[in-house]
Amino acid sequence: MRSKRDSLKGETCEHCGGLLTDVTLTESFRVRGRLIVVEDVPLGLCTSCGEKYFPAAVLKRVETMARITGPRAQVPRAPVLPYRRRKTAT
Repeated sequence: MRSKRDSLKGETCEHCGGLLTDVTLTESFRVRGRLIVVEDVPLGLCTSCGEKYFPAAVLKRVETMARITGPRAQVPRAPVLPYRRRKTAT
């Protein structure tokens, strides 16, 4: 459970002026050149435009998690595919 200090519920979105609500989502982060996926990340989500807001404490914890991945960390393999446009006939 999130403390009132970490809650973003009721705050205003800087992009559209909508209201934020507290949610938990699976998010990917690039920390020091390393891609990690973290489940159940608490964040604020704008109910109008979908912009995401991460409390500073959450980002600090993610950075710490990236530095010390222990035996609980799963290392799934996933294909990385380049997105290339087709060349059009001239």
